[in-house]
Amino acid sequence: MDSVHFIIKSEIKVQAAADTAICTGDPVTLSASADGNYVFRWIDDEDNIVAYQQDTSLVPLHDTRYTILASLQKGCNASSTMAVKTVALPVPRALAA
Repeated sequence: MDSVHFIIKSEIKVQAAADTAICTGDPVTLSASADGNYVFRWIDDEDNIVAYQQDTSLVPLHDTRYTILASLQKGCNASSTMAVKTVALPVPRALAA
C-alpha cells in the first residue's frame, strides 16, 4: 500500500520594530523579531531593497516606510512595516547685541 506524508509548517511570524522619529542625518536601526531562521529583506517605500539582514542601520534622507519581508525557500512569506519620520534640526537664532 502506498502512503503519502504531508509536512504542515506553521505560519511565518515577523514583526518590525515600532514606528520612530529621528533627526535628519541621524542613523536609524531597522530591526525585527521573527520566530525562525528566514531569509530577510528590508524594502523602502520606493521598492528598493535596502538590506538583507534581520537588523540593519541606515540614514534615511526623508520620511520613509520600511517593510521587512521574511521568506522560506519554499515560498512562504510574511511581512511587517515600520515608519521612520525625519525631523529637521532647529536652526539657532543669533542673539541680538
